[in-house]
Amino acid sequence: MLYRKHDLRQKLQNFALNGWALAKKIESVPHVKKHFNDSDWRHFLSINKSITILLSGVEKLSRKFKTGDQSLKSFGNALSVLDHINISTFNFPLMIRTLEKLKTMSIGQSREVSDFENILKQLEGLQFAAMRRKNSLMILLAHTDNFFQSFFSKQSKSDW
Repeated sequence: MLYRKHDLRQKLQNFALNGWALAKKIESVPHVKKHFNDSDWRHFLSINKSITILLSGVEKLSRKFKTGDQSLKSFGNALSVLDHINISTFNFPLMIRTLEKLKTMSIGQSREVSDFENILKQLEGLQFAAMRRKNSLMILLAHTDNFFQSFFSKQSKSDW
């Protein structure tokens, strides 16, 4: 799982550094910067602040994540701590669209574009965490756990 990986902190820091390097690269090529509207540009520049917020949430999460028993319901309950981490500040679709747009320009072959694209792929799990609706996973896992327990429970031998 993405949030349990020991290198998550390093990946998030690389994400911030690569995002900042890409923003500086775009800034240094005036004809490229003109292709972005102000809100897209502000989003790229806000990556470092968003990373700091996310890192704080991930550190708190690692202390809270505990599973009681070996059931899917318990696992779902443990995952509910993810609801307290704000991932919504990362506009992944915008980042992907921006990268695709940059690839069509002269800047698209630069190391900064490539580095940012690579780290974005490594963090794609965050995109899906942001899409998850609150508590829906826990409820689904609890239902699945109940189904498997009843399906695989030993049936008593009947007297025929």
